[in-house]
Amino acid sequence: MNSRDRERLGRRAGRGAIAAAAFVAAGLWFVGALAWAEEAPAPGAYRQEGKDNRGVAYVRTARIERSPDGLRLSLERGGGVFVSGPLVREGARWRFETVLVAGGIADALDGRRVEPTLLRAFYRAAPAGALAGTWRVLAGRRVLESGAETLTPAAPPNEPPPDCPTKVHLSVSVDWEGRELADGNLAAMEAFRAANPDVPLTHFLNAAYFTKPGADRARVAAQMRRVLRPGDETGIHIHGWRSLFAAAGVPYRTTPTFWGANYPLSPVGGDEGHEVEICAYAVPELRAVLRTSRDLLTDAGFAVSGSFRAGGWMADGKVLEALAAEGFGIDSSATDPAWHDELADLPLRARIGEVWPGVTSSSAPFVVNTAAGPILEMPDTGALADYVTPAEMTRHLEEALARCERERKQDLFVHIGFHQETAGRYAARVTEALRAVRAQAPKCLVIETLEAAAPAARAQTQRGGPAGGGGSAGSAGSAGNPGTGANPRDR
Repeated sequence: MNSRDRERLGRRAGRGAIAAAAFVAAGLWFVGALAWAEEAPAPGAYRQEGKDNRGVAYVRTARIERSPDGLRLSLERGGGVFVSGPLVREGARWRFETVLVAGGIADALDGRRVEPTLLRAFYRAAPAGALAGTWRVLAGRRVLESGAETLTPAAPPNEPPPDCPTKVHLSVSVDWEGRELADGNLAAMEAFRAANPDVPLTHFLNAAYFTKPGADRARVAAQMRRVLRPGDETGIHIHGWRSLFAAAGVPYRTTPTFWGANYPLSPVGGDEGHEVEICAYAVPELRAVLRTSRDLLTDAGFAVSGSFRAGGWMADGKVLEALAAEGFGIDSSATDPAWHDELADLPLRARIGEVWPGVTSSSAPFVVNTAAGPILEMPDTGALADYVTPAEMTRHLEEALARCERERKQDLFVHIGFHQETAGRYAARVTEALRAVRAQAPKCLVIETLEAAAPAARAQTQRGGPAGGGGSAGSAGSAGNPGTGANPRDR
């Protein structure tokens, strides 16, 4: 064999080795692809990134959740519109389909035929738990829009980097008033969850939904669970509802109310007492209502935490003592009456100042010692969205972040939220504020429940002095007219 023959054979062997390596690599890729295809997408928050048929790029949020019927995908469609539907396996891909527009009764009566508009997408598993696919918006067989996108698991953004000397702890809460569970408000909360998939909520649940005359307790619990997510906290909220106090064996009182004698009680669903201050009751009576509330919620399958908020923020010394005696460790009823300046002609604003003298939007967590033991008070520094505009909420959070960066002395604790009963009107305000602040990529912001933030607050109070509060003193009162249009029945 001459040198030319040896060179030719060497080239053939080299090509064979490359082909073999390529075959092995392809086999490994195929096996990996099968593994990805067989594995169901993990529930959680996703970054939705793609480009439509017009070449417009977008970055939005999505969430995959488990339901009794299988996986469910919620997507942002732009403009604050969210849609959801089942995510169904079809071989090695996943199909998502949901109705965007459907003809209704009014169209039928007018003699109009409205074609349903569908969003249909197909995804395939991609590395690192992602989904990649294409989507189309269809009206019959016509394609109105189309595009391609990738859903990538969102990294939890709620833990600041280790080089942050101090942190701003933000808690977002929902007050469940015990009045009603309207589908519109629950849908608004679902939209909030889809828009903020990585924001855990502290829910102050009211057991009065279960004690309303004729209440279907199984249905009530299912409606409430509809908007709860893993990682949420479920504490207790109490208003003076007749049915709840009767269930606890406590004689019902009709006065005093935080709206005053000029406003009669508002009956709802055969019940009343939302406006009655729970401060009107004695410690043993309050303990009975707390026990009953906890029992009702626990029996319905809710894991009740040690956090509490009083209706109307009316938690005086008796309420705090009852909390400590029943094993609750956190109260979040203290707030700044300056947020409520549109209620200047009603007793509630003055009563908040009487029950919580000296509390402002910059007040820090502090310990209240009662006859039954200590309570960690974690003020509701930004009140609730019924009273506070998105710009005011944003400014409140920005001030806390700026102070944290400027002083670097101790952690700060801030709080915003909304009511379940008015979520349809006000939950979007919280989303707007969160987006405005997080768009600035604040390095040392941690978003967590009150229960999760409490250990850091307790540690600072034990080291001497209160833990840091958010914002600057008087910031709420300098913002004009917070929460214009708020419904004074929802507190």
